[in-house]
Amino acid sequence: MDELKKQYGDMRELDVHDKSLRSFDRCARKYRVTYTAFTNGKGKYQVFFKAPSEANMQAAFEKFAGKKLKKAQRPSVLAKLEHFKALVKKPIVDRAKRKEMEL
Repeated sequence: MDELKKQYGDMRELDVHDKSLRSFDRCARKYRVTYTAFTNGKGKYQVFFKAPSEANMQAAFEKFAGKKLKKAQRPSVLAKLEHFKALVKKPIVDRAKRKEMEL
């Protein structure tokens, strides 16, 4: 925390209730955003951010939000598995073998 105060300029604070902070790490490193997270309780985090400019911080958050939204829109693996289980259980209607003679 003390190192963050010494670097760059103002420091921003954000309260997070999600554990997706780990996935934010890659975006933060790309845009040179440094952060420190503290636990406030079960599942609650207080995060302090710093960046060389406001544009860097904004770009990192936009990239992270875009990735999170894209991930939320795709179907989960468990949902796909349930779908294929239902297809396997469904009886196939036309199982009779057909033999036809050609003349």
